[in-house]
Amino acid sequence: MSLNEAQLRDLVAFIVSEAQDRGTELGVTRLTKLLYLADVGHFAACRERLTDFDWVFLHYGPYAHEFPVLLRRLEFDVPQEEVTTAGGLRAHVFRPPQVPEVVLERSLGGRAARSVRRVLDRWLETDMNELLSHVYFHTEPMKSAHRRRQRLDFRSVRPEVTDALRASQRELDAAVVATLRERTSAALARRQERLAVQAAELDPKPRFDATYHTAMSLVEQTLALEENTQVETDEFNPDSFGRPTERH
Repeated sequence: MSLNEAQLRDLVAFIVSEAQDRGTELGVTRLTKLLYLADVGHFAACRERLTDFDWVFLHYGPYAHEFPVLLRRLEFDVPQEEVTTAGGLRAHVFRPPQVPEVVLERSLGGRAARSVRRVLDRWLETDMNELLSHVYFHTEPMKSAHRRRQRLDFRSVRPEVTDALRASQRELDAAVVATLRERTSAALARRQERLAVQAAELDPKPRFDATYHTAMSLVEQTLALEENTQVETDEFNPDSFGRPTERH
């Protein structure tokens, strides 16, 4: 998918609003890198990007020339303020007094919203040096780029686990765990009962009734008969295989 301009406006507004709510300074550099990571994360999960930005390897990192142009075209009214960072550098950060509330799932859809939220939860408040190090050296499109201004190839991004598997790995509520344990115990008990019944049917206890005693008597008579039996073979007839001959 590729977000249209209205969706991109909502996406940028949501990121700015999240930064404001979390008390995090958000500059153009961080915003650009967050959008890049959202593209990487969504491609890993869904094999498609959120934006159609032409990301390139520029100044040791990913950059999209369309992004500043897009901000101007969207007329995204977010005031900027020049500040001095802890390292003594000047930077422009967004200082929005009020940003329209955006319901990301409604604007972008569930899958895209999940990709964005995962990126923000991990990287929005992270130290800038750690963020840049991850983007530059630990994302597949950047790792596979070898020269400046090279277009980044997202096909190198490794597939992520499916949403269904990810959901199954979430921590369960204590009440849910107790219910599952109770149901599992009951199912195991029923299984043990069925196995016990099957074992009894497959290996019944012997019955010493009249039929048993009659059969044992016949066995004893047969054994006594075999004591007076002599085996002879016909060496001239190989088909006889030593057929026994009874002699009394």
